[in-house]
Amino acid sequence: MKIELKPVRPADVDMLYQWFTAVENARVWRYRGATPDPEAFGTHLWAGTLAHFLCISESPRVPVCYVSIYDANLASGHAKMACITSPQHRRTGAGTYGFMAGASYAFKHWPFERILLECNTYSVEGFASGIERGFLQEIARIPRYERFGMNDWADLIWLEYRREVHEKNAEAGYLGAWK
Repeated sequence: MKIELKPVRPADVDMLYQWFTAVENARVWRYRGATPDPEAFGTHLWAGTLAHFLCISESPRVPVCYVSIYDANLASGHAKMACITSPQHRRTGAGTYGFMAGASYAFKHWPFERILLECNTYSVEGFASGIERGFLQEIARIPRYERFGMNDWADLIWLEYRREVHEKNAEAGYLGAWK
């Protein structure tokens, strides 16, 4: 799958609201099941964001994923990244391609040494192949951090993607799928 990054524009906000609140995503995504105020959503989307993009597939040319680089700390050389796949493109690999395209952009334009991903027990499965391949490293876990329902607890997990791993991936040809 080839991916092109398209900067998020105000016209994209309604679609992103639908993605963020879709039943498939709501429990594990940013609002943890809550429904954000549609009027405030666009403003909140840009808060603390260094850059964010829709990931557009080459054929057909449709948005398949959203990536956000946020809470950047240029002095310490790290930023956080969020990645969500459209409900129609879950489990297709689009999220992996979107994440790699976003990471490529971040490492190319800023002096980051690492990208951090915050996830929970339910969303970490989306990063399983990256963890298994050693691209992503779990660097912290807080057990029973979030509660869903009466007794359904999830751990908070921090994953790290380092610049040197990214450069090795580029040398191995893993990064050739985006523009």
